[in-house]
Amino acid sequence: GPPPPTLEMPLRLPTIRPSATLERADGKNDEAAVPSTESPTPPRPPPASEAREGGGGFGTSNRSPGHQPARPQGQTPDYEDLNGSDEEEDEDDEAYGGSTHSGVIEGLLMMLTSVDPTEKAKAAAALCNICSETDENRELVVQQGGLPSLIEMLVNPSPEVPFMQSAAAACICNLAANVNSKEYIADSGALQVLVDVLGSDNQAAGAQAAGALWSLCVDNDSNKQRVADAGAIIPLISLLNSPDTFAQSQSAGALSECSIRNDTNKRLISEHGAIVPLVKMLNSSDLSVQRLASCALCNVCANHEGNKKQARLFGALPV
Repeated sequence: GPPPPTLEMPLRLPTIRPSATLERADGKNDEAAVPSTESPTPPRPPPASEAREGGGGFGTSNRSPGHQPARPQGQTPDYEDLNGSDEEEDEDDEAYGGSTHSGVIEGLLMMLTSVDPTEKAKAAAALCNICSETDENRELVVQQGGLPSLIEMLVNPSPEVPFMQSAAAACICNLAANVNSKEYIADSGALQVLVDVLGSDNQAAGAQAAGALWSLCVDNDSNKQRVADAGAIIPLISLLNSPDTFAQSQSAGALSECSIRNDTNKRLISEHGAIVPLVKMLNSSDLSVQRLASCALCNVCANHEGNKKQARLFGALPV
């Protein structure tokens, strides 16, 4: 049959600063940024058309909990441009860093309602990129009603467009980078739909859904509990065992964020077996996977003696 449709651009996801929680004896929490060893310019994710369904669709491998929004910082699969050179893309980088004319966003939002599924998915990818850096663009997309169409793409993806769910989840990830929209997005029904995608057979979309859940939880303790209550912990742990480093990193980032200042989630994460794969990930050849696994172990074990004991038992300290 004909090859699947390809995206004509990489998806740019906002940068989330990896962090760990230092919980003091007085019961207060101090968040400390984990030093980054990566280039200040976030690597671009591979095109959605890649056959690798293990999570390499629109993100890369290192988005970690932090105070900034959505492009998991450090995400790292190699990007192969199917339509031009990296030099040509670099010339367009400035276009993603600032606000976009509202007419552009309005046009893309109209495309989200198109009867053409490929057009809808490409519009979601474009909105993902436009919202990768600025809160103004993120707020415009939410305020002008883009969220319901993105949710619909997650619920009813077209079999003709395999990257549709990944594009929609990646876009929601970037929208959730805006602190003022986190509660609205969670209340819209997107949170439960993302959890459903997380546990689906579409692992590439599942990895993007993990990133979106992570983004929803950054600096929002209420969403951390809601993500766990919606049943995300077990599928997130399953993604830790994926052969794809992007899927590993996104799930580790989400679990790390969910465990900050939440003892119930710390217990659930350890009881469902996350510590063993997280310790294994410390030996990954991918530095961003190592970094996010160490963040997750730090946060899951903070102020939890049982989890600390498990981590020691499974070999975290020698690493």
